[in-house]
Amino acid sequence: MNLRAMKRSLIYLAGDIHRERCPFGFAWGKGDRSIDYPEMEKAVLSALPGYIGLHRNKGDLSNKAIPGFAKHAWLWTEDSKIIIEAVSEGVLKRHTFHALNADYAVILKPLVVQEALPEAVTRANQMVGCPYDDTFTFDLEIEASLFQDKETALLNMKRFGLGVSCTEMVALCYVGHRRELGLYRTKMGKRQVILPDAYLSTHFEIVWASKETTPGNAQKLGLHEEGCSMLKEYWKG
Repeated sequence: MNLRAMKRSLIYLAGDIHRERCPFGFAWGKGDRSIDYPEMEKAVLSALPGYIGLHRNKGDLSNKAIPGFAKHAWLWTEDSKIIIEAVSEGVLKRHTFHALNADYAVILKPLVVQEALPEAVTRANQMVGCPYDDTFTFDLEIEASLFQDKETALLNMKRFGLGVSCTEMVALCYVGHRRELGLYRTKMGKRQVILPDAYLSTHFEIVWASKETTPGNAQKLGLHEEGCSMLKEYWKG
């Protein structure tokens, strides 16, 4: 195993570690989450194609590596029960409950022209099968023409080495609308990245939030003022 492969394996391992009440205090895999199945079922009713989901889990080691409140992002497809997300295994189609099995979650409607939503779903489908970007390069200057069809998209991803992380995948789905959605990169270490909290801005509308995703909890966990204000408006409504 070369150095790059070892580094990638360590990154993926860290993503699976979480704090538990067990010997040594840490475990692998999934523990019990705050969002139960009835709440997940209610969430699905709010999701439409092109909508974006964010979540966070208590005790995950990755919480230390990613600044802010939310830690993962995904996109809903033509079927509200199916999402597309970039995980360590690559860009996958999964049941919504894979992502909603969390402690905190929100569903967001991007405030763009209506035609952009099905276009985003099409691009997400074209990225299914792409590798995960463990280097977090965020190649967002990519042109929409690279997504002409699924075969072209995959060939271009391979040609330019464009693996995608979760937030980058969602941003690429909205190529041409980054300014409308305020999706700009933040410096994290030596890299420029789009953080999950970038989606909790007034360029989006919160259409659903889990019961524990309150403004107070989110603020304690590092959410910026703009996002906390959106949650306050949501819970008032």
